[in-house]
Amino acid sequence: MSNLYELRLTSLFELNRRSLSNHAFKRALDSVRRAHSPDHPCRQLLEHVSNPESSAWSHRLPLLVLLAAQDRLLDRNQLREEVLTAWCSGAPYPEAILGRDTWIALFREAGFGRDGIPVDPPELPPAMYRGSWRQFCKGLSWTSNRHRAIKYAGDGYSDLYIAHPQPDDILAHITVRGDDEWIVDTTRLRVDYIAP
Repeated sequence: MSNLYELRLTSLFELNRRSLSNHAFKRALDSVRRAHSPDHPCRQLLEHVSNPESSAWSHRLPLLVLLAAQDRLLDRNQLREEVLTAWCSGAPYPEAILGRDTWIALFREAGFGRDGIPVDPPELPPAMYRGSWRQFCKGLSWTSNRHRAIKYAGDGYSDLYIAHPQPDDILAHITVRGDDEWIVDTTRLRVDYIAP
């Protein structure tokens, strides 16, 4: 698996052509690069964004975090917070913005955390559930709450899946939105169908 600094950005640039050609995005990225360096890391990435509450930024923030991380403009603690902010920024499917492998590299580089705070991953992770369509069953977002997964699978077309991850498969735990969301690297993980 690629690490964060070896990722090929060609496909990301194609996917994010609108962001990269957007003047507000370019100004934000240039501002981060001018004001920060590996010796002077950024403490608040959103301070460089003119209107962080706009819906457009929910799709641009993940790419900004990625590029700032690749330029080593964020220290590890700040990277953990910014990755969490980018993941939770409001885009309905954040995984579609950067792609699964890129998010995995970002979360791994940031280190495990619960709501952006560094903690050790659980030694015995709970069973994880995911309500999704079959083609998305190996996505990153899981829950240890079976009833919540059933709710997500309740659209009449989705299925319910279960996985039993190892500690190294667990990338983050997010509860700040009232959820019990676990970010799980399913690259090598067996995912089993359990119910419609």
